Amino acid sequence: MKVDLKKRRTQEISEKRAYIRGLAVGLSMKKMVVKEVAELLNVSKRSILRWRARHRKDLFVNKVSTGRKTKTTERSNRLLLRLALKNKFSSAVELLKMWNERLSVQTVYNRLRKAGLRKRRPFVAPLLTKSQRYVRENWAMKKCLWREMWKKMIFTDESRFRRMRNDRRIMVWRRRGERMKMENFKWSMQSMGGSIHVWGAIWFGGRSELRILKSFVNGKTYIKTLADFFNADNTPQDFIFQDDNAPAHRSSLVSEFHRRRDTRRIDWPARSPDLNPIEHVWDILKRRVSNRGKIESLQELQTIVIEEWMAIPQCLIDNLILSMPCLLYTSPSPRDLNPNLVLRLLL
Repeated sequence: MKVDLKKRRTQEISEKRAYIRGLAVGLSMKKMVVKEVAELLNVSKRSILRWRARHRKDLFVNKVSTGRKTKTTERSNRLLLRLALKNKFSSAVELLKMWNERLSVQTVYNRLRKAGLRKRRPFVAPLLTKSQRYVRENWAMKKCLWREMWKKMIFTDESRFRRMRNDRRIMVWRRRGERMKMENFKWSMQSMGGSIHVWGAIWFGGRSELRILKSFVNGKTYIKTLADFFNADNTPQDFIFQDDNAPAHRSSLVSEFHRRRDTRRIDWPARSPDLNPIEHVWDILKRRVSNRGKIESLQELQTIVIEEWMAIPQCLIDNLILSMPCLLYTSPSPRDLNPNLVLRLLL
């Protein structure tokens, strides 16, 4: 878009200059004094004399300045493009060494940008074995056709909040050469000032109270957390319970606890936290906590986390749950889902 705008402006400037040259030559050919033409068009007399001389010699042609010739050929540019597509995670410096051209790193960026390639953050996907991918694909094929069932789901998970969050997405406005100024520093410390471990649950139309986990999560502590949750007043009655495959969640004590309560549980694919919508809620919550500014103590962190948890709009949580079919349809799998079948059944 920027390239097209730049070309358009260059063309407009070139047409304006051509119009002024033609007007100047036409007025001077009508026996008008060169000085008067120069004052009228606000150009120098020397330019008008030069334009009129070129016109008499049939050299008056509107030419667009081509600029300096490029040091690379089309064949060399195609080689760079092939290197970038073959080594997608290589830096521009590494590509320049493989390219074997005596040019600057900025030239590498320019050539690749012209070819439509830019450095972007990669999509982070869980590392799965072949069997885990197969199970995940079959699970997504069955569940992506659900609509109303997701409204009966309770999604649960634990998360850790640190007093000093090391978020690489936070950037600073500064000039070149101001990197080592103290006002541009993002301070950190060992263990990031301490942390708290929390457990929460979300469902369509509600959420649980955020529970602070004081000790290491094992089967016994997890059962205590679940008992407090199931005995709460706002817990829905007819629901399907979801938790991941952590050792504490799949222990024999927890399985016996769910069997006694006759809890309906959904099978969950291994190493698939990206399929749980509560992960997006944790990310939103961490951003909101980070925006509260400097936190002095863990007690203050605990208070802020609970306040921001309750302040998250419920419509946002509902939209995340309703987006589960689309999330499963686009989840990484060894084979693409059949788009004609899925779209016909979803619409």
